[in-house]
Amino acid sequence: MHRGYFLIVTAVAVLLAHAGLVLKMAGIALWPAVTLHLGLAIWCGLCLLAKPHDEFARRHSNLMQDPEQSPNQALHASGRQRRY
Repeated sequence: MHRGYFLIVTAVAVLLAHAGLVLKMAGIALWPAVTLHLGLAIWCGLCLLAKPHDEFARRHSNLMQDPEQSPNQALHASGRQRRY
């Protein structure tokens, strides 16, 4: 999902910047729209570089294997401490 959104917002940012710089189009919201889409493209790119959520969930799924166990008991059994 992030790859498609990354491509779309990057393409929109490039097209809007092209319209302003090369085609000399102007408008009150043109450059704010370019910066917004550029920011979204950067954010999506960072999300693509981050570790996937599935790996995080798989690594930490052993905390609640027993449904009868409270979160504090699970943390104590795993040897981890809760950080506040």
